Amino acid sequence: MNGAKSHRHFFPAHRRERTFEETMRSANPVLNARTFAGAHSHSQDDAMTINGTALKTGALLLVVFSGAVFTWNKTMTAVGSPPWGWMMMGMVGGLIVA
Repeated sequence: MNGAKSHRHFFPAHRRERTFEETMRSANPVLNARTFAGAHSHSQDDAMTINGTALKTGALLLVVFSGAVFTWNKTMTAVGSPPWGWMMMGMVGGLIVA
């Protein structure tokens, strides 16, 4: 019976709706009203379209796929041992870009 009683304490039958300010309240001292006082919204002219998103996604996939093909070809055509230099350069470059 005590479990049901405490359950009602955590989930009351009716709750008051909180305002946006109450919902977004933070204990972080940097996130106060002055921080966002100069914030501006962008116009709809700057919005990214579906066509633009598709083109950028395609361009990024082309770059990634080209790098993968280059590395695969270097690895498969290596005589003797795999090209460790290319693999290490790719690893370091990927970590820097990420």
